[in-house]
Amino acid sequence: MANYYSTNLGNYLSNLFQAPFSGSTNTTLTNLKGGSTSLQYVTKTGSPTTALANCGYQQAGVDISTVLSPVAGSRLYNTPATYTWTCPTGVYSVSVICVGGGGGGSIQTSSSTATSGGTGGQSYFNSTATVRANGGGAGTVNGGAGGTVGAGTGGSGGAGGKGGSFTTGGAGGAGGYSGAGGGGGTTSTGSAGAGGGGGGGAASSNNHYAGGGGGVGVYGSGSNGTGGTPFDSAPNGGGGGSGGTAGGGSALAYGGAYGGGCGAYGASFGGFSNGGGGGGALAYINNFTTVPGNTYTVVVGGGGYMANNVANPQAGNGAVRIVWGNGRSFPSTNVSTAYNETVN
Repeated sequence: MANYYSTNLGNYLSNLFQAPFSGSTNTTLTNLKGGSTSLQYVTKTGSPTTALANCGYQQAGVDISTVLSPVAGSRLYNTPATYTWTCPTGVYSVSVICVGGGGGGSIQTSSSTATSGGTGGQSYFNSTATVRANGGGAGTVNGGAGGTVGAGTGGSGGAGGKGGSFTTGGAGGAGGYSGAGGGGGTTSTGSAGAGGGGGGGAASSNNHYAGGGGGVGVYGSGSNGTGGTPFDSAPNGGGGGSGGTAGGGSALAYGGAYGGGCGAYGASFGGFSNGGGGGGALAYINNFTTVPGNTYTVVVGGGGYMANNVANPQAGNGAVRIVWGNGRSFPSTNVSTAYNETVN
């Protein structure tokens, strides 16, 4: 097969299609190469040509989208709900990543009590036994536990900080691709995430919101989220890991997307601890066999609210992303782009 390439896509053409192929003996596509940034389509010889329908790759006037099928794509679900995904024509396997919702932080209501936050929801694909990321635990008088990997490969969420006699616990960060999210601060700063996970939020002094946990991205493993700092009346949230968003700081204790826990709030009673919410876990599976036209269940878990009250700051919601195309797999093989991606 000819060495087709186009300068506007910037990927190996083999990443844009998925086996089985028809009309060709070259099913590995190892000699198909992508280009960089120009909007022109080019042939093997490098001469500018007119883009053909559906594809943009051509030689001698032949549209190779009639030879290679189907085009790669992806589907992102990031609004909490239960969905039904229909497998596209020609797609026989997918890779899937899930992030559980973060847990909500607590609010101190007296010198001896705290109102617990809401628990983060689990996210899964097909069934809870296929690939599942559990949500972060709710903050109580203690910090919420980090969500665990229920099925698949990935990392647990970071635990929320417990807080101290005159401090309020920060939230845990979302789990990473190969390590846990950072823990929320108990009496000081939060810790950094591992394996591309979100960082934990910093603790705060009483009568202030603690930092929210950093979320995690679903476009491949990247850098670790930083721990929130400094501790005191204006703490920062944890940094987002792998392209996720940071948690809120100071009066904005919300969790980052996706899966960051929500920080706690401590009134000025003192002498009593109250904890931040735990971060949601991350889990993925590769090469899951699918049948074109069949439907599959997708569940996206929501983030818990501070003190389980929708009027308060919320932890980061979960997400599920399904990708297909030749050679695409997590944690970081050809999954960084949103090529042909539909959201929700």
